[in-house]
Amino acid sequence: MFIVLRRKFFAFTSAVAACAAFFCLPAAAADFTCPYFSLPLTGDWAQQRMQPGSVPPNTFATLFASRKAGEGVLITVIPSDKAPKEAAQIMANNYKQQGMRVIGNPVQIPGQNAYRFAYVSANNKMHAIVFISGNGKHLANVSVLGRHGTGGLALLKGLSSKEDKLFPKF
Repeated sequence: MFIVLRRKFFAFTSAVAACAAFFCLPAAAADFTCPYFSLPLTGDWAQQRMQPGSVPPNTFATLFASRKAGEGVLITVIPSDKAPKEAAQIMANNYKQQGMRVIGNPVQIPGQNAYRFAYVSANNKMHAIVFISGNGKHLANVSVLGRHGTGGLALLKGLSSKEDKLFPKF
């Protein structure tokens, strides 16, 4: 289970986050909806197309980007009954093994079954804030990519989950 989870969730998000895909040309901006959430896209935020084959089977992933903010938001959902606390610690350890500088251990978001941590790439060029949450059926990983993260966090305030407790309250 650990190997499968690691391959499907953590290595995937690391690879996508590491490639600054949010500098690609955006798809047409509009409100985004999927089976797990809906998100109004404000300003110049737009959904980015994922490369075919870049998402493992049974995994949902999408990337949002803003050229103006210079930030991206990667949202990944996988089927898993793993506890968010355990998943967040596994992910933080995985980033450390890849040479990232994880800033502190995952911290629980007060009043929620969700955890967050931040990391910086070895060359100090990529910064991210990672949120891990779950509801016993799915785990959600929301990574806000960018030096400050303020634009991405502002965007996420509009996120509306379609599954109870799948996403943290931003």
